[in-house]
Amino acid sequence: MGAVEDVFGEVFEAVDQSVAGGYVVALALVCLLQYVLYVYRLTLERKRNQEYRSEMDGLEVELEGVQKDRTLSRLENHILREFVSETDLPKALELLLLRYTPNRDEGFGVFVEIEDHKQVVVHSRGLADESLSKLQVDSALLEMLAVQRLLMLEGSKLQESGILEDLSLIDRGKVQRLFLVAIGEQNDLLGFLAATSLYPTGAPHEQQFALANRLMTSVAGNMKRKQTLESQAGQIRLNSEMLELRAFVDQRFDTPVQMTEQFLSDLRDRISADRVALYLGTRDADISSRAVARCGKPMQSHLQQRWETHEDSLAKEGFASQQPISYNRDRLHRMGVDTLIGRALVLPLVQSQGTIGTVCVSRGTSGPFTDAELELTEWACNHLVGTILKALNYAVVERQAQQDSLTELANRRQFDQRLTRELANAAATGTECSLLLLDLDHFKNVNDTFGHQAGDAVLRDVAKILVDEATRVRSDDQTLTARYGGEEMAILLPGIGPTGAKRIAESIRSRVEAAEFEFQQQKLQVTLSVGIASFPRDAINEHELIAAADVALYEAKSAGRNRVVCVDTVAV
Repeated sequence: MGAVEDVFGEVFEAVDQSVAGGYVVALALVCLLQYVLYVYRLTLERKRNQEYRSEMDGLEVELEGVQKDRTLSRLENHILREFVSETDLPKALELLLLRYTPNRDEGFGVFVEIEDHKQVVVHSRGLADESLSKLQVDSALLEMLAVQRLLMLEGSKLQESGILEDLSLIDRGKVQRLFLVAIGEQNDLLGFLAATSLYPTGAPHEQQFALANRLMTSVAGNMKRKQTLESQAGQIRLNSEMLELRAFVDQRFDTPVQMTEQFLSDLRDRISADRVALYLGTRDADISSRAVARCGKPMQSHLQQRWETHEDSLAKEGFASQQPISYNRDRLHRMGVDTLIGRALVLPLVQSQGTIGTVCVSRGTSGPFTDAELELTEWACNHLVGTILKALNYAVVERQAQQDSLTELANRRQFDQRLTRELANAAATGTECSLLLLDLDHFKNVNDTFGHQAGDAVLRDVAKILVDEATRVRSDDQTLTARYGGEEMAILLPGIGPTGAKRIAESIRSRVEAAEFEFQQQKLQVTLSVGIASFPRDAINEHELIAAADVALYEAKSAGRNRVVCVDTVAV
């Protein structure tokens, strides 16, 4: 028994040891599982916390964006209230530029209005006068701006735009980038804002762009209203000016020519022109080289003559084209008009049967005529055709009856009438009046050698010299140059005595002698003789004055021709 008990004891002891070892393993497994579970839960917690943190960060960003939007909305509403409450558009634009250009030494801003395809600076801040006078944005850039609504120019784009070239050196230094913001719709660009920075400073470009576009929408509304009011006011002024010009027909004038000249003179003042000239002609006879009426500001005689020569050239070209022509400085230069005239306008006078003449409007400055000025001028031309020219036709006939058709000088009839009137005036006022009788020397030889057409050409050219020299004495219409008969001409000099008359006659004689006349590529030279008599020293009436001058002329011929003789030096 003892042996069996020992064996069982050993067995039980081994079993106890095995069981005890299993407990340890089980416990270790449990502990391992608990640790794994803990690590898993910890990982989940960290992941959840990370998700919460990301969500919170997103909420903070979203909240910050909302706050920024609210801030921008408040700024925009404040600016819009400030802008809308200001009834004066220039003042409102000034307030906006204060926002966009707080420091004029570091940047600039400028509002530019586009009207009639012209860019006009409405208001600016931070730009020198030198820059403002030159600032222009290329038309291609404007087309791009109309589509894209906002352009940011920097680097090569800024250089290629050409805008920097218009700026002064100081203003160029303020530009790192330039923003252009459109005002108005794509098909109706009213203007633009050009600024070196956008508002509010520091905000993202997208928000600055959006705010700028909304603000320019408000500016466009105000600018459109301003243009509408100005257009209405301009139309009212235009209608008023038309009525005032139309009233000239109802006024009393001595002659239709005087009425036409007054009409043109008033038109000239209203369109800021320096001169207006009216020409009449027909398609068959071509336009006359001399204007029926001219009006203009006073100027020196030699300048006036040159200006009138330019007017004649412009009128002839306009008559040939039978269409309105606007002449800028480049086009004038191509025509050989290099001085005096900077801008001109030639409009045809059209009736049912065709063009009957032209009106030439000119000014010394090169600035273009405004739409209102063009409209008023076109209306005036139509009015001339419809009303005044009906009366002027009589004046033209009357003028032709008093004018030599070859030389366009006064004829003998007009000379006799003026001589009687001027001597009566001289007697009443106690002043002098001199008469020059001029005769071309050996003129028959010119006709016999070169033909009567050559003689006619010489007479016309000599007549121009006489008018030119007489105009140097006075630029008004007191001096009269007439064709007295054949190759003999006369100049009446009211208010001028023998000494002055002799000086004028000698100037005419020497100029004719020095002149080289040309006909069909042939060179001709002529001289003339001059006889002088003065009232009241040499005569007491017109008949005695003519007879005395004729005696002096005969003496000049007898003494060898090509000379000036006063009647008081003739031997009795």
